[in-house]
Amino acid sequence: MSSTLTIKSSQLRNLLCNCAPLRNKFDSVSKSSSSFHAAAENEQRRKEHTYVRRWKYVNVESTSKYLLGQIIYNKDGIVAINKPPDLGSSKEDCSIYHTLPFLAKELGYKYLKLVKVPEKSISGITILVADAALAEEVSKSIRRSKALFSDDPKQTFLALTVGHPLKDEGSERFAVKIQNHENQKHCYIVRKWTENERKRRDVNIGVVSHKVVAQCEQASLVSVSTWQEHAHCPRVFLSDILLSPALGDKKFGTRVSSLFGKPVLLKPWIAPAVKALPPPLLKHLSVLSGSEGSIPMHLHLQELTLHGFKKDNSDLILRADPPEFFLWSCKQLNLELPTVDRIDQPVELSEEIERKNQNNIKMICN
Repeated sequence: MSSTLTIKSSQLRNLLCNCAPLRNKFDSVSKSSSSFHAAAENEQRRKEHTYVRRWKYVNVESTSKYLLGQIIYNKDGIVAINKPPDLGSSKEDCSIYHTLPFLAKELGYKYLKLVKVPEKSISGITILVADAALAEEVSKSIRRSKALFSDDPKQTFLALTVGHPLKDEGSERFAVKIQNHENQKHCYIVRKWTENERKRRDVNIGVVSHKVVAQCEQASLVSVSTWQEHAHCPRVFLSDILLSPALGDKKFGTRVSSLFGKPVLLKPWIAPAVKALPPPLLKHLSVLSGSEGSIPMHLHLQELTLHGFKKDNSDLILRADPPEFFLWSCKQLNLELPTVDRIDQPVELSEEIERKNQNNIKMICN
């Protein structure tokens, strides 16, 4: 009897031993299945993320239709558009330049010309005109504004920045310059320059004012006012002077690193290719570590004043709201955007164009 029990116990032990590899294989398959489902869920969340669903260039027609819905001013041959980021202005492919004939036709003009546009990665106020005379008027008005308000620039950018600026507010005269290092061009902002540099125009000099308008533990909302846009001045100012680069700035954001919890400025040629963001910030923005490249530039040309431009010699003040993804990021970080007085910005569109705009927006959102 005991022998029989012993055999059965041995068989049971053998059976358990034989099942161990199967159990391990099952556990491995189960883990693989869980990993697969987790990866699938992450990919689905990525596709639904605000940063992924934002506007992207597909072709001239879809971009033109999108821009029709972004018009903030249209009167007497002056058209102002709230340009999205990642839309350039050169005559190369994938730029706003190729949308001008379409926009002119839809708005009832013979043609439209670009006279004022932020750099490709920056969103915000873009000015088009319907003839050469108006182009000269706008250019003169901007030059007049720069001369009259050189120390109090009437062109304001809004930035959502990583970390906290070194100073909450300030106004200072800087010079931007481009220098070569090992056959690579790098942009800098400096506080000192020589008279010879100024005469040779090796430097572009201008006042930059800033103010922190909201702040949380990981980020800040910063208003930057300057006429100086040469050599990416607003972006370089945020990174090199404030040590608080614009969120999503892949070119200059990497210059700012962290040492013992304090921001430090790196030389451009030793800066990493991608800026690693603090895990708490990534968590708030629902972005996985290593996916920082998906974050768009959070720098927006929000306000521009054309001094004495109107027929009654009053100022034309243009204002444009930040993109949806910018507003979403602020909401995720509990940062409240500053309230501004809304300026009456006439958008004189026919009912037919307005109907098309609404249809275009619905198509893009869907």
